[in-house]
Amino acid sequence: MTVRPTVPMVIAGTTVTATEPRRRSAALPMLVRVALTIVLKITGARRLGLACFFGTTLDWQTRGFRLALLLLLYLALLLLLMLLLLHLLLALLVLLLMLLLLHLLRALLILLLMLLLLHLLLALLILLLMLLLLHLLLALLILLLALLLLHLLLTLLILLLALLLLLLLVLLLLHLLLLLMLLLLLLLVLLLLLLLMLLLLLTTLRMATWVLVIITLPIIRVLCQHLNAGTQTQQTNTCDTPDARFHASLTVVQMPINKTA
Repeated sequence: MTVRPTVPMVIAGTTVTATEPRRRSAALPMLVRVALTIVLKITGARRLGLACFFGTTLDWQTRGFRLALLLLLYLALLLLLMLLLLHLLLALLVLLLMLLLLHLLRALLILLLMLLLLHLLLALLILLLMLLLLHLLLALLILLLALLLLHLLLTLLILLLALLLLLLLVLLLLHLLLLLMLLLLLLLVLLLLLLLMLLLLLTTLRMATWVLVIITLPIIRVLCQHLNAGTQTQQTNTCDTPDARFHASLTVVQMPINKTA
């Protein structure tokens, strides 16, 4: 420790005499020394009358040192406050950015959901349109099949009607043939009846001739006897007499009777 003479210092317009012992600034920690030096250089502490520069001594009990220390603490507090405010501002900014990003993400998510819903709606619409077209195609196919079946049924009906007409024509022809056959049979029956009638007539005529012959022969014989008896008195040799002619006629009549007998 060395005692130096009093050195008047002017601090804030007042003169202060330092009579207390002084310590070298080397006893101070290096960090405090550097901080005080930077603070004194920045704030211009020479006006306070403090000699705390490189290689100088600084008294612990001086008012300037205390003021510098208070100023350093004040600046440190201000720096801490500024850092705290900056940290809060950065936190708020980060929070705002996070909120903004969250809002953007929410908006993007909503947009994606809307796009997904729109895509799903479009897919459903396309599917419904495809199903509608498929339904229409199936309906058209069923209609075409129904028309084809109806056409086939009509064709079959027409063929059946044609076959029925042919069958009716065949039946009509058969009927006509049967009628012709019946007519022919009727004609044959009529012819047979006529033949029978002719035969009956012939038989009846033959029978009648036989009856006439049987009846007339005795009469003729009796007449012949009477004539023979009447002509016995008149014997003639001529053949031109009526009796000869009558006998010739009787012989002519008896010849077919004998043939038929």
